[in-house]
Amino acid sequence: MSLLQSIYEKIIKSNLQQADRSRLIKGILHSFIIQGISILLVFAGNYLLVKFFGSEKYGVYVHVFNWISILTMLALNGQDDVVLSRLPKYKVQNNLKQAGAVIRHANIRVAMGGIIISGLFLLLIYLFPIPTLSEYRSQFLIAALAIYLSAFLTINQMVLQSLNHIRLRQVI
Repeated sequence: MSLLQSIYEKIIKSNLQQADRSRLIKGILHSFIIQGISILLVFAGNYLLVKFFGSEKYGVYVHVFNWISILTMLALNGQDDVVLSRLPKYKVQNNLKQAGAVIRHANIRVAMGGIIISGLFLLLIYLFPIPTLSEYRSQFLIAALAIYLSAFLTINQMVLQSLNHIRLRQVI
């Protein structure tokens, strides 16, 4: 609570105008509430998974989900950083053609990366008997689609985030 109080005091003592200050405080509170609700939903979802499927199947779910998360980062191939660094620059320069090219390029690379990473991973666990991976081949086969979808979702969230940062700078 003292952390929130110190942030609030720094905002109050800053050189912002009252309208900007209240907008900033409202944004912080909304973000805090949204993150709190997100944590509660994740907790409730995990609780229900354990309740209905048991701890052993939940462990398999977590194992597969963790591998999918790691493979998604590989499929992104750094394109999230490229979008966050280049898109605001092109947007400020009003170079919409180049901004669109960056978005298309990132989406194509992520799509190709997702397909290649999924294929290589599935090939690996089907050809070589890796104990903790090969025994869940069917789960990984189903979850392989999630690698592509998760990477695609992440890259497009980064696009929206980079555009939102521009809008916020213009407001404040």
